[in-house]
Amino acid sequence: MPSTHTDRARYVLDLRTTLICTLAAASAFSASQAAPAASVDTDEANWLYFPMYARDTAHAVDLSALHWREDGLLASASRYPRHDHDHWPDQADKAAWYEYETKLIDCRTGHFVPVQQRLLDREGHVLARRDVQPGTQADRLAEQIERGDGKLWPERSETFLACAAAADASLRERRRALAATTPPALSFVPIQRVLQRDTDTLFEREEYRFDPETLKTVPTTPDAIYRAALEGYARWRRQVMGKADVPAPHWDAATRQRIEQALEPWAQAHFAPIAGTLQIESDASLRFETPAPFLTLDEQDLPADLPEQARRDASLHEQIHLDCRSGIAMPQAIVWRSRARDAQVLYRMPVPAQALLQAIRSNRQEVHRQAWGLRRGAYQAGADRNPALCLVAWHAARSTLRQDTEAARVWPRLALPDRTALIDAGAPAAMLLRARHAWQEARP
Repeated sequence: MPSTHTDRARYVLDLRTTLICTLAAASAFSASQAAPAASVDTDEANWLYFPMYARDTAHAVDLSALHWREDGLLASASRYPRHDHDHWPDQADKAAWYEYETKLIDCRTGHFVPVQQRLLDREGHVLARRDVQPGTQADRLAEQIERGDGKLWPERSETFLACAAAADASLRERRRALAATTPPALSFVPIQRVLQRDTDTLFEREEYRFDPETLKTVPTTPDAIYRAALEGYARWRRQVMGKADVPAPHWDAATRQRIEQALEPWAQAHFAPIAGTLQIESDASLRFETPAPFLTLDEQDLPADLPEQARRDASLHEQIHLDCRSGIAMPQAIVWRSRARDAQVLYRMPVPAQALLQAIRSNRQEVHRQAWGLRRGAYQAGADRNPALCLVAWHAARSTLRQDTEAARVWPRLALPDRTALIDAGAPAAMLLRARHAWQEARP
């Protein structure tokens, strides 16, 4: 510690000088962190191509730009060939080789909002940049909503590619390792062609396809097959939605009772054959019986203890288990009912597992996926039984049904925001979240 007055004064001055220098350095560091990057990563492995024509390497998703936000939105960016020469500085416009656009994506709906546009030279240096104006952002999102016609996830889009790539945490490192591998001496396959395979692999995940081969490790029963299909669907959602995915809904006892009180009279009015057989499950699924007049069973499939009355004079029904989140619907049991007025159950047996597996492998109608997957979403159902049942159940759970069981569509209309509502929302994230909220209010 300084001993004299002069020494103490010098000590205080030195301390102040040190503090000022430290603060200045910290400010410079913060500014450098906040400043936009002067270039983008030009490493070949960083660009996930979505070619639009032969030998196209301009169209690509920038893997280094993918970042999950706290609100579940995905920060993304893509590179494109030059096509817009308006409103750019002349020097940058002449030297630019690529256009580059940053954006926010909602991987739950497939919507995106552009944030900033840049011009890049061939080495990835940023020559010019401009923010996308709110009016243009609202126009772009409103166009997606209108073009989607009440559906989600445009087919084979760069939006899907960005979400699926972001969900695959090790993709970029795998590509770097692959690009660093020395090719065989006689190899004529360019690295771009090798890396392009990742794009093809990700696009193959666009729709969920249940693979019966996964059943080798589970008991072969109708319920086990159904559960395995749902587990596969959940894995698939995580593969294509990443951190934007949310847990499956849960219906408690009070909610299930509310659904039953609404769904039973509505089914009686519009799908009378299944009325009286509905069961509401806690995992947001439904069980019901439906007549199966065209179902035929081989003699060897008939149980030995099947009552004579059931053999002689009974109507066949199938019990269906329908998952309202995925649209997966599988027959679980075959029911023999009396043709008398009381429709008494004469016999019930599980669907033969091998017959169900064969139906899945041949993609027969009774084991197909309704339009409730991630890409198409829950459309405005009309007379299609399964989507209609799920819409009634969904809105009964939320107490948002119209109190008119005679109406065919008692669920609310899907009301997505228009351009005015999007502009009112303000920031890009708020625009996307407003569109997401509209979907959540109207559809499972």
